[in-house]
Amino acid sequence: MTVTHPFHPRSGEELRVIAVRRTAGESRVDCCDGAGVVFSLVVAWTSLAEVDPFARASVGRAPFRVEELLHAVALVAAQRQAAPEPGGSRVGKEAEDV
Repeated sequence: MTVTHPFHPRSGEELRVIAVRRTAGESRVDCCDGAGVVFSLVVAWTSLAEVDPFARASVGRAPFRVEELLHAVALVAAQRQAAPEPGGSRVGKEAEDV
């Protein structure tokens, strides 16, 4: 099994699988490295994870799902509402901190 999560310290490392189990609603794999250290990882972070159907169908042509894009739009809208108007006065706590 290979660690596939890009930000995991063991990313790209080949490990020996000891067991796969379900804990607290999450699939985990118990594995062992070359030094004999045993630890657990989320299955989704490994080569044991099923390929996402969207990723398989899009073959790299669509990096984002519609739901993710809509979530990004909502975040940008919320940030725009929270930002002060250009050249406008600051109010509330921000005015006290200046």
